[in-house]
Amino acid sequence: MATTDVNTNPYQEISAGGDIHFSDMASALVNISFAQMSNAECLQLMQCCQETHAGLCHCLALLGETLSNPTRVEEAGAQNQQRLGHSLYAIGLLAPALNALESFLQAELRERTAR
Repeated sequence: MATTDVNTNPYQEISAGGDIHFSDMASALVNISFAQMSNAECLQLMQCCQETHAGLCHCLALLGETLSNPTRVEEAGAQNQQRLGHSLYAIGLLAPALNALESFLQAELRERTAR
């Protein structure tokens, strides 16, 4: 598990004019090789990424609407409940995936150190 303060990133300077698609994580993930995965596994992972991305976008949109106009959110009721459900589902998928990735990297680094 990471030992740094999760609210700050000591490695990346945030710039208002910067590329919003860049992050330390995105930069690190670019180097992952999928060569040993089958086409079906690649497609499954791609589908999971798309679904999780959509759920997180719903979550951010709902939070933005709630913070900017709470009365409108109450009027939309069922639609917001569905969006919140998608959001929580996406976060639920992402959290264990990130944990698994962290565990994989820890094991890989331990193995490299032992060599």
